[in-house]
Amino acid sequence: MDRFERLRQHIDVAHGRGLEIGPLASPIVPRKLGEVYYVDHLATEDLVAKYTGDPGVDERKIVSTDFVWGSNTLAEAVGSTAPFDYVVASHVLEHVPDMVGWLDEIAAVLRPGGRVSLAMPDRRFTFDVRRRDSDVSEIVEAHLLGLRRPAVRAVSSTTKPPPSPRSPPSTASTMPSRASAAPANIAGASPASNSEIATETADSALVPNSLTDKHGPVSPR
Repeated sequence: MDRFERLRQHIDVAHGRGLEIGPLASPIVPRKLGEVYYVDHLATEDLVAKYTGDPGVDERKIVSTDFVWGSNTLAEAVGSTAPFDYVVASHVLEHVPDMVGWLDEIAAVLRPGGRVSLAMPDRRFTFDVRRRDSDVSEIVEAHLLGLRRPAVRAVSSTTKPPPSPRSPPSTASTMPSRASAAPANIAGASPASNSEIATETADSALVPNSLTDKHGPVSPR
């Protein structure tokens, strides 16, 4: 089972209505598998123009974007297409300026009992390996300020000595966001809209990365 299959394993892709954030040229849920909508920080033609010539992205494979999520909220972007049965995103959360607000906006477009499946990188094996860890105060501050772009200090943070070398995880796994079997509350969600979160196992600190990631400076990141 590959990483994408693990991200889909607790989602009824064939019968549910889904939303994928930032699929670019490698969607977790291809349209052939079920009813899925794609949202990104730019319209399709703008994504193609942005990544043409980028050796890390085949612009010919960029999927058609259904919604653009920028200065608007996710609920405003998707409109009456919501609610969704699930939301998926791969390597997006670590770029989000306001993590709490981002999860809150996702909760707003999920049906009660809906699921969120996320994949995050292991920072030890990325170019961010020597960045300092974010602290709770930064996460709270970003939410109180409602940041839609990374703060200056988030993209110019000091470095730290590299950690002791360890082998990367051999497989990815999904898990509920809490140890109990009860559905987890997404930040800001009311008890009536409980939704489960599945994440790929990772050891990455929640640090907004630089604006040079292949997905670009997307506002909901």
